Amino acid sequence: MPRGKPVPRPVTIYALTDPDTGRPRYVGHTTRLVDRVGSHWSTRGRGCRPVSTWLGSLSGPPPYVVLEAGVAFEERYEAEAFWTLLLRQRGEKLLNLSVGAQISPEHAAKATAAGRRALAAKRQRQRDLHHAGEVTP
Repeated sequence: MPRGKPVPRPVTIYALTDPDTGRPRYVGHTTRLVDRVGSHWSTRGRGCRPVSTWLGSLSGPPPYVVLEAGVAFEERYEAEAFWTLLLRQRGEKLLNLSVGAQISPEHAAKATAAGRRALAAKRQRQRDLHHAGEVTP
């Protein structure tokens, strides 16, 4: 039986949170959450990225919350952008340098007007489930 391309794993959208306040400080996406949080921690204080500087000021790895799980790999950038913008609209001071709005090549090639409307409706339903003060779904 011939082997095809591996199916991309579902993505988790997460937020690193302030250990003192519990407020989100950084939004990201990954297929391996624990490994990614460990990667953030292992590079703390290196470079000039705001998240690295913030992590370098902490005494231990930051807590994190899952904002959305099971995101299709092709929708990862859109989902990250959705959460980044939503949290910023709620007044969170995120350390992200961008909103993750870069559309993946896979999604851009497949996107249609109907697909974009369906994704927007899905995100709106998810947003409606969240109250102004909540971070986790």
